[in-house]
Amino acid sequence: MRRRGDASGQAAADAALVRAKWAKDEAEKRGPEVSEIAGRLRHLRERNGFAEMIDRALRGGT
Repeated sequence: MRRRGDASGQAAADAALVRAKWAKDEAEKRGPEVSEIAGRLRHLRERNGFAEMIDRALRGGT
């Protein structure tokens, strides 16, 4: 015996699955771009860390 809300619940689940698949595809398309940007940010963070170490060394800090 079927309850009244089962059909609408299935439709909502199907729609959620479609949205999840679309989001996954979009994320996979952006993967290389995100990796490139993450690499640039990592490089800048490391460079900033080196600058701080040099500054501390020149000022006599540790």
